Amino acid sequence: MDQIQVHPTGLIDPTDRTAGWKFLGAEALRGLGGILLNPSTGKRFVNELTTRDIVTAAIQEQCPKDDNRAYLVMGQGIYEVLKNNLDFYMFKKLIQKVTLEDAVKEFKFPITADELAKDLTTYCTADTDTFNRPLVTKNFGDSIDASTEIFIGEVTPVVHFTMGGAKINTEAEVVNKEGKPLAKGLYAAGEVSGGVHGANRLGGSSLLECVVFGRTAGNSIAKSIKK
Repeated sequence: MDQIQVHPTGLIDPTDRTAGWKFLGAEALRGLGGILLNPSTGKRFVNELTTRDIVTAAIQEQCPKDDNRAYLVMGQGIYEVLKNNLDFYMFKKLIQKVTLEDAVKEFKFPITADELAKDLTTYCTADTDTFNRPLVTKNFGDSIDASTEIFIGEVTPVVHFTMGGAKINTEAEVVNKEGKPLAKGLYAAGEVSGGVHGANRLGGSSLLECVVFGRTAGNSIAKSIKK
């Protein structure tokens, strides 16, 4: 039960910053080119596409110690692909659409809008990335300056998934330490079970787990009833 997965980009509600639960900023936001900025520097600090535990650790170690937060920044290119998602986030006030100049002022970045524009240009056009992430070109447009509009929101690591749980076998039966059924007719599927994902679940696989092992459990139960 100690295998808890923390997701690095839980969206902070500015009207309820300490809320016990938060909407998740999906991996796709970073996968399509979104970047993370350190509030203390206004600069990137990690490969945004590395594993969740590494991104989380980078936020906790490099960003402000008091509240473990970073800024998720996206360009128009992402909006065109994930319009429904971003429209929802903006409706909930979790993401804002602002110019670089306004972002620097509102979020008090210790750099100028021109410096931020230069960093974004480098990110979009460089042959190699400083943090070795796959590059997503033109995410912020062809010509980036202080008037360029971005989508930005505060994010913080959040508890997302528990890899640990009841141990099961290939028939979805709950088993003991020796691998023998714990009780006749006792099955488990989904997050209540443990060991299916190892110590670090891959993104996008939790619902699939529910389907696969839910069907497995159902088939096992059906077979036991027929006997």
